[in-house]
Amino acid sequence: MNEYEVFIVNKEITCLIKNYSKSKRIRGIIYSNPNLSESVIKNLDEIIKDYCNITEFVLIDEYNLPRLQQFYHLFNEIIFFPSIKKIRIIEAVSISKYIYKK
Repeated sequence: MNEYEVFIVNKEITCLIKNYSKSKRIRGIIYSNPNLSESVIKNLDEIIKDYCNITEFVLIDEYNLPRLQQFYHLFNEIIFFPSIKKIRIIEAVSISKYIYKK
């Protein structure tokens, strides 16, 4: 894509995040990008800081073959999933909620 197309796609994604973050029925938003880079992550992080309904910035990586280790420092939390080809995610809950319970 050229720079203009990238800008339009990013604008559309940020509008979707803004709209869905206002919903009381949605508890999480998954953003998938095969061309993930540090600049994309930082830009997304800056955008979501303005939305008070978004409280965590979490990265999902594979447990057996982590591919995104270079980005771990940019996230609040990392969730690992096994690298099984046919997997259905019904609902993922952060384990920290159970670990730090007093």
